[in-house]
Amino acid sequence: MADSESAVRTIRRALKVLLTFDAHKLWKTYFFEYNKPSRFIMIGKTILQYEILEQLGEGGMGVVYKAKDTKLDRFVALKFLPPSAASTDSDRQRFMQEAKAAATLSHPNICTIYDVQEFEGQLFIAMEYIEGETLRDRKNNMSFKQSIDIGIQIAEALAAAHEKGIVHRDIKPENVMLRKDG
Repeated sequence: MADSESAVRTIRRALKVLLTFDAHKLWKTYFFEYNKPSRFIMIGKTILQYEILEQLGEGGMGVVYKAKDTKLDRFVALKFLPPSAASTDSDRQRFMQEAKAAATLSHPNICTIYDVQEFEGQLFIAMEYIEGETLRDRKNNMSFKQSIDIGIQIAEALAAAHEKGIVHRDIKPENVMLRKDG
């Protein structure tokens, strides 16, 4: 009994930190200063087989768009990295290695990586589009039980990644998607 109470307290503390950390504010100034002109140009553009429909999010690690994969007739999320994240050959190689490693993950709580591409010198990842809302959006509308369930799912996903030697490095409420169907 004491072990389960301790686990619940640990999960509660982790969720509290996760829900109060606002990385978006931290990176907002950087992102708007250096990337504002390009983010509006992307909507409506077709890049390779991806028709970009809308912007889903933005932060220090890039911009994420909802897009239509015209070859496979499905929605995807495209994450474009900022030029600063892939400015040297070693940065680009590290990014490709990390993308390959992430693509090997198969877990119900980790979005699937479909592809990594480069277009006009800009690297992007095509990944599973998840219909739902972020943990940040839902944080005030959760029961204690839902919080525990979500915390456990996050922990299981991170454990699966860590078993393969992958560290997320940007876990925050804006990067945790909660599906409409649970």
